[in-house]
Amino acid sequence: MPASSQKPPDSRSQSRLAGWRRRLPFVLERRDNSASLRIAWSELAAWIVLLGIGLYATGATALWLILKYERGISAASLSDLLLPHRWSHHRYVVGEHFLALGRDQLAAGDPRAALRSLATGVAKSPANVSGRILLAQLVAAGGDSGRAERILLSGLPGLAHDRPFLQALFSFLLRQQADDEVRRIAGRLLADPRLPRDCADLATLAAATACYFRGNYDQAEDILNSYGLTLKPDGRLLAIQIDWERGYRDIALLQLRALADEFPGQEPVRLKLGQWLREAGRTDEFRRLCVLRQLSDPRNPGPRIDFLHALHDSGDTERLNRETRDLLRDFSDDEHTLAALAKFAATTGDTALTRQIYEHCRSAGLSWQAPAFLTIEALIVVGDYRGSLDLIRRLLDENPDWTGTYRSLLDSFQAIAHFGLGDVAAGRLYLTNFLNRPDLRADNLLAVAQRLDDLGARSEARETLARAVAVDPLNQAALTRLVELELDLDRLGALPAHVLRLLAMRKPSPTVLRAAYRKLASDLYLFSRDREPTLAALDRALVGMAAK
Repeated sequence: MPASSQKPPDSRSQSRLAGWRRRLPFVLERRDNSASLRIAWSELAAWIVLLGIGLYATGATALWLILKYERGISAASLSDLLLPHRWSHHRYVVGEHFLALGRDQLAAGDPRAALRSLATGVAKSPANVSGRILLAQLVAAGGDSGRAERILLSGLPGLAHDRPFLQALFSFLLRQQADDEVRRIAGRLLADPRLPRDCADLATLAAATACYFRGNYDQAEDILNSYGLTLKPDGRLLAIQIDWERGYRDIALLQLRALADEFPGQEPVRLKLGQWLREAGRTDEFRRLCVLRQLSDPRNPGPRIDFLHALHDSGDTERLNRETRDLLRDFSDDEHTLAALAKFAATTGDTALTRQIYEHCRSAGLSWQAPAFLTIEALIVVGDYRGSLDLIRRLLDENPDWTGTYRSLLDSFQAIAHFGLGDVAAGRLYLTNFLNRPDLRADNLLAVAQRLDDLGARSEARETLARAVAVDPLNQAALTRLVELELDLDRLGALPAHVLRLLAMRKPSPTVLRAAYRKLASDLYLFSRDREPTLAALDRALVGMAAK
């Protein structure tokens, strides 16, 4: 385009250009300030990150020093605390430390501290099977069976393939009569194709045992057959027990003898065989079995003490005395064997033997408390109530601290002795002191109730049984005997509640249930509001038993 044709810039454009030229240094300065600000923020962020890392490292180091040198956790590692992917290993190390500490505290006789340490250890190391089992046992021993069950069940998701854990879990649940829970857990485990064979066998046996305890024999046999457990010793033993319970006792004995011959190392089989032989009155065969068990394990005192029972049952006094002398000689420094021998002597009323063991343990520096108490029991068995009271007073004079440590046991002995002497007032006083103790066990209460019942103190025996049921609601023997006494004494106030509780337990006695039905159906209980529902429950149970 020719120069003459170009238009000169107008005044507006020239003024705008001049303005930009004047503002350009300011814009450049703002750009420089923004860059500097960005650099400053980056430096601040870096310092913050470095400060955070320093604080994190300092805190981790301080925690490591506390754990290692103040808490005594020597296995604690600084790298476990510094590196997040190692935190799980740190929890494991701390958990194992507390579990070991809990075991030491328990061995030192401090169960409260052991309970806290074990609970902390299991929370941090949940896969520790022995620690979890020990914690559950300690909690259950303290009377909180519900919490013990939760402790075991909470470990099931991670330990479903661990046989010792499953053994402890099923054993606990079966003791708690949680048979439906056992079957549910076993069914879920058996549905897992990855379950190891030994765990599958255990779950199968647990499910079949739960059915057996409830009297569902057909179902128990179906479970054993479905999983091939009747080909193994444990399954065969359970199947034989089912035959015994059904009344086929001769057949069951034949099968059990064959099982004992086929698996001579299975001690539970021989123990069951010995028990059944004694129940059947086959004393000579029981003696032979005891001799065989002795020959297979000469250093085991159990078969030798069982042999003493066989000799006592058969009236072979001469050999009984000889075997007793040999046992005292061979196990003269074994406190547990001497206590077991003293228990045999107390059961049979051999006061001379219990005194001999008691005096031997004292002179030899062995634990002598158990033989002393068994000497008192032996005196009560033979009816020497005055002698038992004299021995109790002498022991208390020699050991004043026993009034606190062994008070409940001594009160029970003194109550029985005074009732035996006809001193009802003194007997009631000692019995009340005994029943008010917080540290009672249901099996001890049941034994005391049986003694009182034998002495004719039936109301006191009923009161003792009621305390046993309160202490251990799952003690079926105590509840059954309580119902029997309530029926005999026409103490019907709490009878419906006790009957309904008994119906919820395993294989309640049909004889007792029929007696309860007759009593509740009589005019004596005509206007009770609990009569009809209890009778209906009894009717259903009796019909179900007849169907089986």
